[in-house]
Amino acid sequence: MTFQFDRNVYAATDPVGGVTIRMSNKFRDTGPSDGFLFIYEGPEGKFEFLVWEKRESRKTLIKGLPTERMMVVGGLILEPSLFSWAQRLGLGINIVEAKGIDKIKKTVLEGIFCLFTSGGDLLPFVPDFYVQFIQHKPDGV
Repeated sequence: MTFQFDRNVYAATDPVGGVTIRMSNKFRDTGPSDGFLFIYEGPEGKFEFLVWEKRESRKTLIKGLPTERMMVVGGLILEPSLFSWAQRLGLGINIVEAKGIDKIKKTVLEGIFCLFTSGGDLLPFVPDFYVQFIQHKPDGV
C-alpha cells in the first residue's frame, strides 16, 4: 500500500487498494482524552474506529532556539473498534476473518501513520514515530 496524504481534507488515500482513511466529522462532545474517530472506506466496507495520540516532551528548535514541548510521537488504535463494525451489522467474527482482518489492520496502521505524520513531513521532528494497536482506552494520554 502506498498512501497519499491530502492536506485539504486531512485524509490518507491508497488509490491502488481503493482505501481512504479520514477523520470523522461526526459531532462528539468529547476531548482528546476520549480519542479521535476515524473512518475507513475500502472494498471491505465503511466503518469507524478510535485513535489516540501519544504525546511526549521533546527537545526541538523553534525559530532557531532550542525549546522543549509536547509532541505527538505515536498513534494508538483501539483494536476492538475495528471489529465493532461487523457486530453492528449483525455479522459474526467469521465474516471479519473471511474479509481478511489482518489485511485491514495493516492498511489501518499504514493509513494512520500517513495521517499522523502528514505524509511523512513530520518524521524529521519525530523520527521514532510509531502506530500500534491497543486493547483498551489508554490511561493518561
